[in-house]
Amino acid sequence: MSKFNEARSQTHAPLAEAIAQYAAANTIRLHTPGHAGGQGWNASWQRDFATAGAWDITELTGLADGHSTEYWVSAAQELAAEAFGAKATFFLTGGSSLGIQTVLTACAGPGDEVLLPRNAHQSVIHGLALCGATPRFIPVPSSPDGIPGTITPEALEAVLRATVRPRLVVLLSPSYQGFCPDLAALVAVAHRAGVPVFVDEAHGAHFPFHAAFPPSAGRCGADAWVQSAHKTLGAFTGAALLHIGNGAFAPDAIRRSLQIHATTSPSYLLMASIDEARRIMSLKGQELWGQAIHYCEQIRQAAAGLEYMQLAELATMRDYGAAAQDPTRIVFRVQGLSGVKVAAALRRNNITAEYADNRHVCLIIPYSLTEAAAQNIVEVITKLVEVVPVDSGESSPGGESSPGQSPPAAQGRGAAISFPPLAPMVMTLRQALTAPFEEVKLAVAVGRIAAAIVAFYPPGIPLVIPGEKISPEIVEYIQEMSRQTGSYPGPASEGRIWVVAESAVKSR
Repeated sequence: MSKFNEARSQTHAPLAEAIAQYAAANTIRLHTPGHAGGQGWNASWQRDFATAGAWDITELTGLADGHSTEYWVSAAQELAAEAFGAKATFFLTGGSSLGIQTVLTACAGPGDEVLLPRNAHQSVIHGLALCGATPRFIPVPSSPDGIPGTITPEALEAVLRATVRPRLVVLLSPSYQGFCPDLAALVAVAHRAGVPVFVDEAHGAHFPFHAAFPPSAGRCGADAWVQSAHKTLGAFTGAALLHIGNGAFAPDAIRRSLQIHATTSPSYLLMASIDEARRIMSLKGQELWGQAIHYCEQIRQAAAGLEYMQLAELATMRDYGAAAQDPTRIVFRVQGLSGVKVAAALRRNNITAEYADNRHVCLIIPYSLTEAAAQNIVEVITKLVEVVPVDSGESSPGGESSPGQSPPAAQGRGAAISFPPLAPMVMTLRQALTAPFEEVKLAVAVGRIAAAIVAFYPPGIPLVIPGEKISPEIVEYIQEMSRQTGSYPGPASEGRIWVVAESAVKSR
């Protein structure tokens, strides 16, 4: 059996193994990158990043066993497709954003309409601008406590009926907070209408590897889906996977689009980390995630027993479209405390959360969490009120938000303010993103046309997208949220916003 055929087994990481073989040969490197296997770095970097330097290579015709880097990447991608349940898989070194823009430009163009939830990642909006398609937003309900829900099959059906040229449905599963829609039902709705489905599963790369997780996009019949291997698996930051299912997308069409967007100098170090992350999951994923889920249950039980703590749970979020929840995503709030204060208290105890906003804190539990670390988290959480001064004047959450337009946040010390209504679109995405723009003070931006996405992260829901007219409610929301969280939604400098230049508006 050839080395190549031997490598086509889930017990192997063919690309990682080939690079390791090349690195061990101590070859005199007369090719890019210029650090020549790390030899060009200073002493401290050579000491701390020796393996990374040796593994950072370029395209080589003879990487290992007489085969090229392309040959070993192909073997690794085939194993990934098998492990994740795809017809074909592409390794990405530009994050899931690269995969999203690749798929959009491969299947949609000017005049086409793409259906998507408003809480879609900003890369979806930018991808639509690149391909020239028009967004059609599907309403997303939100809980009174400010947690975005998910779209429902009924909402998708309604928007499909109102859409003239539906070309693609883009779905988000899971959300940043770990909630998933009834993905199989949504895919079925779209397919009955003859529209393919692309799923942003960036936060769900681990779903195929334990039965306790929500079903993955591949299992639910998606035509294509993208996953960030770095978010929940063991790959380096920026490493992602683009999967093609058995539906509407031809792998060659995706490959052609990928050539447009991807760099011609991909990081083989990142791709090797995807390969190794896949091997770990294929061989030990069930065991590792089973242990992690056990620790998550301990943390949840401890939090649920505290009178002052509220967990974001599926039982509540079902009323807002959710059909499943990632058990490794723990979102909670502490009565009387902002999420920012709680996260700061956790950091003082050597625990760093994924994010905090004016109400909530989100913990992403990794598969590598140890029992000692889990116990430490439980101990710190149970003592939060003791170590953080509690704000006075906590007021109750506001009423239920209207679908898609009003995921409320906290106001002052706990009261809810509503997400502003969707602004009217008066220019196309592409027109607004390519037009001359200027930076103006936020206070005088009412009535101007946005030239960039404005969104607080988290939750990353666009307040306004390019081409939409800025309303007084949007300005007020930005001002209030900035006051509460101490953060400002760029890309403009604090207190300012990018808008389409008046000259560009007048020349239309």
